[in-house]
Amino acid sequence: MNKLPSLSIFFPFYNEEANIERVVREAVSAAPKFAEQFEVIMVNDGSKDRTGELADKLEREIPQCRAAHNRPNHGYGGAVKRGFREAANGVHFLHRWRRTV
Repeated sequence: MNKLPSLSIFFPFYNEEANIERVVREAVSAAPKFAEQFEVIMVNDGSKDRTGELADKLEREIPQCRAAHNRPNHGYGGAVKRGFREAANGVHFLHRWRRTV
């Protein structure tokens, strides 16, 4: 399979402290199979739990990750728009997962 030269993956998160780390680490693990360079953007959409704090922690730990914070909450559509604005690479991938908690 030919790899893309670059890929931006973003996730809108709202009160997802139980899921954010697993989801982001799985994306970081899978992305090199599809692209030479990639970034994972975590859009914290005004969460009231520790989602923003965990996004900042992942940004510090994983060079390919960036946190973006909407304050106040802009809703799902606003979080998706923010993800597209933040994306630096030409191909964008947005994934909406099913909550497990």
